[in-house]
Amino acid sequence: MTSVAETMFVVTGYVMKMTPIGVFAFIGWTVGTYGITLIIPLAKLIATLYFGLIVFIMAVLVPACMVMHINFFQLLRAIKQPLILAFTTCSSEAALPSMLENLNKFGVPKHILGFVLPTGYSFNLDGSILYKCMALVFIAQMYKIPLSYETQLMMLVTMMIVQKGSAGVPGAAFMGLSFGVVAFNLPMEGLFMIMGIDRILDMGRTSTNVIGNAVASLVTARWEGELSDETIQAAYLKNYDD
Repeated sequence: MTSVAETMFVVTGYVMKMTPIGVFAFIGWTVGTYGITLIIPLAKLIATLYFGLIVFIMAVLVPACMVMHINFFQLLRAIKQPLILAFTTCSSEAALPSMLENLNKFGVPKHILGFVLPTGYSFNLDGSILYKCMALVFIAQMYKIPLSYETQLMMLVTMMIVQKGSAGVPGAAFMGLSFGVVAFNLPMEGLFMIMGIDRILDMGRTSTNVIGNAVASLVTARWEGELSDETIQAAYLKNYDD
């Protein structure tokens, strides 16, 4: 099992080294096929997604921490290393070991982390769901396909269901997006337009997934009475950069 794991790490390393070349090729194909004017709509999609992710964090995750008497910004400091790793690799799974270590230092028991984090990385991917819905609406708008409010709500529900059980690896959300394109009869060519900037979008949605699961771990620990106020106050004074 150790040899198989080491082999998979080597293969993953090859993929990570080739990813920048693939992203450059996708962007080059997109611009060469659709023209430089396509950059503006794609830039708007990037800005809209990151704005939506920030709104979600401030409107949902921050209040959840406040209700549980947890300093959200102290939590960000505690998970700084795994958050940076997730942002750069676009893989929440790659950040799992350091997340387990840092949240355990924060005071969350290992038996709660061992259940919440692996489950959350497959079933609690908030950033990926937001991305899929925005991407589907973007494709529809690019081809001037009208979407009723009922259809948009159905997109949200469908993407929430599709996202459940997906792997926390780079590009997993994009594969689910292709299902949504087929399900709602949208042009497949729209996927190729988004593919060129998917890496940039993946950074934001993966980071949101990691933050959301960190908050879920702390909230669960508080609900179960496994994380006292004294433990939280002591966690604020710890150094997580060791």
